[in-house]
Amino acid sequence: MGGGNGMKSAMSREKNAKKNAAGAGSQLKVNAAAQTFKCVVCMTTFQSTTKPPQLLIHAENKHKKTLADCFPGVTA
Repeated sequence: MGGGNGMKSAMSREKNAKKNAAGAGSQLKVNAAAQTFKCVVCMTTFQSTTKPPQLLIHAENKHKKTLADCFPGVTA
């Protein structure tokens, strides 16, 4: 006699749990590495996907400065 549906489900859950456990972990290190833009005035970090217009808004609203003053090397 073969195993019933309950047995198949249990084996499938066990197999998937082992497969998914290998890739599980914290994403904090990856997120910290993605912080590539840093305001030289207030040292706030921004992710690499942040567009220059968003950085310009930060510079103008928070510091009343230009993009070049807060983020040297970033061009609009």
